[in-house]
Amino acid sequence: MIIKNYQIRFLGTWLDIPLHGEEARARAGFLRLISGRLNEIETERMELLNSLAEKDEQGNPKFKEDGKEYDLTTENWVEFQNKMAIRNDEELELDISKKDLPVVKKLIISIGNQHLFKIQDGRIYDELCKIFGV
Repeated sequence: MIIKNYQIRFLGTWLDIPLHGEEARARAGFLRLISGRLNEIETERMELLNSLAEKDEQGNPKFKEDGKEYDLTTENWVEFQNKMAIRNDEELELDISKKDLPVVKKLIISIGNQHLFKIQDGRIYDELCKIFGV
């Protein structure tokens, strides 16, 4: 099964839902399967932000007044967006056994039953349903 990085990121967020028994265990296994890639993507995102952010006198990244967002020039923001778009479009092959696939399908259905999707999120959820054969 081939899944793109941006789909993995959405799955990682959407799987934070209350589940019972078998589905909760399947989620734990599935998160183990994708957690390495999720961590890798987040680490690269933070490194890129740190490298592109404006720097203070000590060479540390500056933050906007709210203290939460990195202070990037418009040019660097565009560069960040472009590099992340390329990274988000990269693919990962998931090794899900035939035995585990029905439970993973239940997870995808549970996500759909417990979330309200805006247009973009709904499109990504539809992509995931097609990938997992839901």
